[in-house]
Amino acid sequence: MANKNTLSGIASQTHEWLWRKKFEHTFGSYAGLSEDDALLRLIFGLQGSHVDWLTELLLKSLPDAACFIDPLANIKPPLQLGRHSERLASDYHKDIPQHHPAVRVLRLLGNSQQAKLEPYRSKRTSTEANPVLIKEQQAPLLLEAIIRQLQIPSLLMLRDPVRTADRVFSLPVAQQYLFKYEFNSLLQPAFLLHFLPLGYKPVLHTAHILKHIKNEREKLSLQQVLSTALINAMFRMLAAKYPRVSTISHESLFRQPQDSLKILSQFIGDKWTANSEMTVMSELPDPDLSATQTQELPWRLLRPYDSFSQDEVACCRQLLIDCGLSDHQIYGNLDKEMITKDSACEYAKKRIE
Repeated sequence: MANKNTLSGIASQTHEWLWRKKFEHTFGSYAGLSEDDALLRLIFGLQGSHVDWLTELLLKSLPDAACFIDPLANIKPPLQLGRHSERLASDYHKDIPQHHPAVRVLRLLGNSQQAKLEPYRSKRTSTEANPVLIKEQQAPLLLEAIIRQLQIPSLLMLRDPVRTADRVFSLPVAQQYLFKYEFNSLLQPAFLLHFLPLGYKPVLHTAHILKHIKNEREKLSLQQVLSTALINAMFRMLAAKYPRVSTISHESLFRQPQDSLKILSQFIGDKWTANSEMTVMSELPDPDLSATQTQELPWRLLRPYDSFSQDEVACCRQLLIDCGLSDHQIYGNLDKEMITKDSACEYAKKRIE
């Protein structure tokens, strides 16, 4: 085992060295090493969390901002963070060095004009310094290390884990990102003891049950829900720990728009204007709506599930309860399904064995 780990480490270092040579040949020896990150704004959300919708909303409100979409996945030469099939999956790291490939790629975007990188969108009408938005959904377990290294304003997108997983499973197979590698990393002591120091035992017990589920779709869907819930827990702790990090959710944008506007204003800084606020508000419910009316937005919050059956939803909800990761205060009572004794899901049977 030691020899295998040593060889894997050597192979990983060699791959990173080769990538660095190609990267520096394309962009220059010092590309991505500058610490001038004042314009960068990181928007991070998992696939299926409506982070794309949030990014488009911010772009409408910031006409002079530039934006890069998933640069870790799209940078050339292609970035590979590990020696496994999921090239952008990574173990959890609290710290990474300044020359780490992910850090260099993101820092490069602060000097995108000099590097001749084309943003996803840029309608700059002035020469003034304007925000450079980075929307990213890859390598969530490197997020804390990236935040610590870059120290830039970061907005982390929360969403109900069941709805997030349902959205992922509704995509074509080639587009699904299922945390197959990260699922095992999320169960390691380095992650659990850091983000769930008092509540990790139910998570490990539930993960053990999932390993014995034979139905592949059910296993993957429940692992996806658990992974998303754990990453959400990480997001909330990062926001509590680092002053320049905030969380926002699709649900809170519609239920508490005024509170969400304050978060967006703090995230963008002095480039956030009254026009920016008006643009966002035009996409959200009338703030004068009553709390009851605001919660009754089926076209946004309570739309039918795309992929999961009622039985599958009930199992996912029960899993979150079993793990102590069900948080109705954040997401609201979005479902009323309860797991039953005659459920067709394997999880329903195995949890009481």
